[in-house]
Amino acid sequence: FIDSNVVGIVIASAGGEVIEANDYYLRLIGLTRENLAQGGVDWRAITPPEWIPADENAIRELREHGTCTPYEKEYLRPDGTRVWVLLADAIMPGPGEQIAAFVIDISDRKHAEAELRESERRYRAIGESIDYGVWVCAADGRNTYASESFLKMVGITQEQCSDFGWGNVLHPDDADRTVAAWQECVRTGGTWDIEHRFRGVDGEWHAVLARGVPVRDDMGQVVCWAGINLDISNLKQA
Repeated sequence: FIDSNVVGIVIASAGGEVIEANDYYLRLIGLTRENLAQGGVDWRAITPPEWIPADENAIRELREHGTCTPYEKEYLRPDGTRVWVLLADAIMPGPGEQIAAFVIDISDRKHAEAELRESERRYRAIGESIDYGVWVCAADGRNTYASESFLKMVGITQEQCSDFGWGNVLHPDDADRTVAAWQECVRTGGTWDIEHRFRGVDGEWHAVLARGVPVRDDMGQVVCWAGINLDISNLKQA
């Protein structure tokens, strides 16, 4: 098991010196068996300073309870690059305190999460650059995201909007046809293109052009809806 190619395994002394490690772990942290044989490889030396408290908390939890919760951290390689890992620690049986850590490389997942967050920030910024912005609804038609500019304009929260609160701020002459049209759009999987008026917190009725399309998976099933709200008040006045 120590030679596993899917999980890194390292054994360290109570003082932090690495005693043994498998090849997977050594590749992960950018060291060799020669480095290990020369001694002086300490887990603190391969851990960025901001992550040392997490390791110390895990060791303290081990000593107090015999187990510790798996946790994420970064390792610092000799070339200065970092690698994200998930660790699970255990105290080795026998004389002298030795700690074994089982390590999995989660760099791909962490990088994907970071790219997703960056993508969300970009599209949120794009959406907020449009008056009343963008919206996303689940496959059943329930709103899951509305731009802050729209929520502020009508004076409702995201939670209220998700509970179909947007229907309560529609103009009475537009409410029934809008709700019926949206239900039919969700039922048929068609595109959404409608003009309607929302009551703003300023007491005025704001003309909005809403457009959206279904987002489908590889099987053609609708997984969500995405669209935009356009302020057309000036156009309607003209």
